[in-house]
Amino acid sequence: MSLSAAFMPVHALAVAAMVLAAVSALVSAPWRGAAQGSRRWFSRTAALAAIAAIPLVLIRYAADAESMAEDHREAIDAALAGVMFPSADGIALLVRVIGLTVVAMSLTRAFSASRAASTVGAALILGSFAIPGA
Repeated sequence: MSLSAAFMPVHALAVAAMVLAAVSALVSAPWRGAAQGSRRWFSRTAALAAIAAIPLVLIRYAADAESMAEDHREAIDAALAGVMFPSADGIALLVRVIGLTVVAMSLTRAFSASRAASTVGAALILGSFAIPGA
């Protein structure tokens, strides 16, 4: 089994967690008043999905970099990551991690602009799938 095939479940979980985080953040944003319990549930779901997605996205990125390596012993080499980071995959990774971080941070009570920030974070996550070549 190739290395990239072995990491397909990780990729699938990462995509599912990102979509769950983005959709839950978007659904939780407009609810007010009597629906506070539902908003809180969607906010927690979005934050937990974002927190779970970040390491999965980073593992997938490392696996992609490793599969580009001819020798697996050099897979963690910083120069190899430098080859991949300026690519569309690297830009998509950066946008996804920023979006997931914004969603996770914005849905805590300590963050003041939670609704607007969670919407921006969700837009970054979903927009990262539209980056050409990613």
